[in-house]
Amino acid sequence: MPKPDGGVYGDYFRHVRGSLNHIPYIGEGMSMVDLSGLRIEPVFLGIRYAPDEGPLNAFVGRYINFLDGNLGSSYAGPKSFFYEAQETLRATGTERERTRTRREEIIRDLLARDEINEIILYESADWIFNVPISDRHAYGYGFLDD
Repeated sequence: MPKPDGGVYGDYFRHVRGSLNHIPYIGEGMSMVDLSGLRIEPVFLGIRYAPDEGPLNAFVGRYINFLDGNLGSSYAGPKSFFYEAQETLRATGTERERTRTRREEIIRDLLARDEINEIILYESADWIFNVPISDRHAYGYGFLDD
């Protein structure tokens, strides 16, 4: 996939997907469960950090296509989406504002999709250390209320 400023993304996608403590040698736990006939909501594994728009849209589009049949579940509604964004909370200097802005864009764009009902933010430990309780807009998610 070409980058907007020239060149190609190359091995970029391995940095987009959320690892969420994934252990490659044992695989995903949900892959061992037969959802046929159950009313269980499959969940999009999600992304991490603040990927560029092009690769993010391609990646999320593949997720949506993959779970189109809900892996046999009879659940028919929108799904949850994990977003492992704690690294964006650790940014400093000029990167701090850029990552905050990009994180907000990503959350808004994901929530605008009919297939996604909620974003589960996988970063609670970093909230304790990096999100000022007194100013929910400084690094929190007050923009969602706006």
